[in-house]
Amino acid sequence: MNLKHSKRNILKAILYPACLFSAVSAHALDPVGLGSHSASGGNITAMATLESYELQDLNGDGDTRDRILTLHDIDTGISTNTGIPMVGQLATDGTTIVFLFSERVDYVDLNGDSDTSDNVLAYYHIPSGQFYTTSVVPYLSAGQSGSLPHYNVDQNIITFV
Repeated sequence: MNLKHSKRNILKAILYPACLFSAVSAHALDPVGLGSHSASGGNITAMATLESYELQDLNGDGDTRDRILTLHDIDTGISTNTGIPMVGQLATDGTTIVFLFSERVDYVDLNGDSDTSDNVLAYYHIPSGQFYTTSVVPYLSAGQSGSLPHYNVDQNIITFV
């Protein structure tokens, strides 16, 4: 199978459920661009898998309300559930995946402000399989629902607007 054909099948697999959901749900509040749910770099595509769509608890917390970080290796065709719940959009350079992580998941104050209601900048290092949180809480304007609109990762540098 050539790479062009493989990418087309992946795109169909990602878009088809979204199109089906849109056709069934006429009362959607805000359209969400595909870019907010997936990011590619190198041979890895990172995406948010909706537990509610899969109808299963993918991170073992007893509910099906989360968006779980999933990795798909384009070369091998293998998808890996990291079990990490994520908030908002994601970005990757093929080695590191950046996204927001809610303090509410573990009810831990990650930024030292004495509450557990923030979304902090987090990242996942693909080669090591290690997940890291930071104490950085990007300022979000009203109406963003905890979603960071633009960020990027390039080697050891994470930038965001």
